Amino acid sequence: GHFPTMLALIADIHEHHLKGEVQGSFIFWLEDGMWPWYEDIARQVPILAFGRRVTDFCTMLIPDPAFLGSRAYSEERSQIRDLDSALPWKQKQNCLFWRGASSGLEKGLDNQRVKLCLEAKKLGVPGMADVGISKVVEQDTEFARQAKDLGILKLPVPFNDFLRYRYQADVDGFSCAWKSLYLKLS
Repeated sequence: GHFPTMLALIADIHEHHLKGEVQGSFIFWLEDGMWPWYEDIARQVPILAFGRRVTDFCTMLIPDPAFLGSRAYSEERSQIRDLDSALPWKQKQNCLFWRGASSGLEKGLDNQRVKLCLEAKKLGVPGMADVGISKVVEQDTEFARQAKDLGILKLPVPFNDFLRYRYQADVDGFSCAWKSLYLKLS
């Protein structure tokens, strides 16, 4: 789904900035996450990607195509402004909020998102945190069978309802939470 936006970006860069032929090879990494073996390739051929590991100094970061294609999420930011004006800060719930899938390179109880949910349960203070896994990605694992017993499964919540809470957590899955992170910061 990223290819058409990235093709337009490449054409724009070539037409307006390079003003000549590009020589050599490079890789556009159009996946959400980066895999361990890609760093070896990045030392041989330039990689342009949406994200990179902290230890990777070779991959060049490029803008998120969803961000570009939506004109910086302009429609969603407009909705946020309208909702924020209807619900001032003082009326928002004084609570940490997060919902999301159990996606990420780590599986089961080692997953960062699962760890957030389990740590929030340990707080033992009702109303302090409302966090939960709304979709188990590892459908065929032991974790999928245990998730319900852990008490961390919760129903999905539309993003606009996130705005009812003062504090928003953002937890990486395979990479950053993309649009969700940007809109939470908005």
